[in-house]
Amino acid sequence: TTMSPSPSHPISVRFISDIACPFCYLGLKQLMQAAEKKGIPINVQYHAYLLNPTMAEEGYPRRQYFKERFGVSDIESSPMTARLQGMGDELGVKFQFGKPDVMSNTQRAQALMVKAKRELGVEQQLKLLNLFFTSYFEKGLDIGDVKVYKKLASEVGLSISDDHFESEEGRQDLKTVRDQDREAKSRYNTTGVPTYVFEERYAMSGAQGVDSIGAVLERAQSKL
Repeated sequence: TTMSPSPSHPISVRFISDIACPFCYLGLKQLMQAAEKKGIPINVQYHAYLLNPTMAEEGYPRRQYFKERFGVSDIESSPMTARLQGMGDELGVKFQFGKPDVMSNTQRAQALMVKAKRELGVEQQLKLLNLFFTSYFEKGLDIGDVKVYKKLASEVGLSISDDHFESEEGRQDLKTVRDQDREAKSRYNTTGVPTYVFEERYAMSGAQGVDSIGAVLERAQSKL
């Protein structure tokens, strides 16, 4: 018989994601549910990814973005939106697709994720990630807006000034985000998000559902 690993040894999960990606929000929910359902402890570490590395700091008009990127003129009634809505319903996520008016530039929010992990640890980092996702997708807030990201950061115990990203530390964290994005695309061959890397051995992409993720978690645990 194989001894099951002690519950005190969590499976490490590198969660490669951009906060502006709705499938990443769903994928994180599915991951957490899968771990709970299987009774497998996990240690989730956020890894930055930039869907739009060249996006202007103030973001991009949402309706224009959907039209240019997906050929969708009515966001609320597009098939992609219906699919996300259905997946969201299963996971208790209530998407607001028309808001905010911009597609947020997430580089600063992701840089705060770097700071959160460094100063507060991975649990608070995960808490901040959930706050960013909920605020952007369910409350329709522009997470690229200094007032918004400053307030959310303060909710996990990070205090930053309005000009935080002019500071050496802020600039360094923005550079880390760009470095992580490059690493995701080169070392982990990530072409779409979310991508999960379990124990640095098994990679899986997409919000593939609680059962599929659970199966990979079990495989990773059996190989510990």
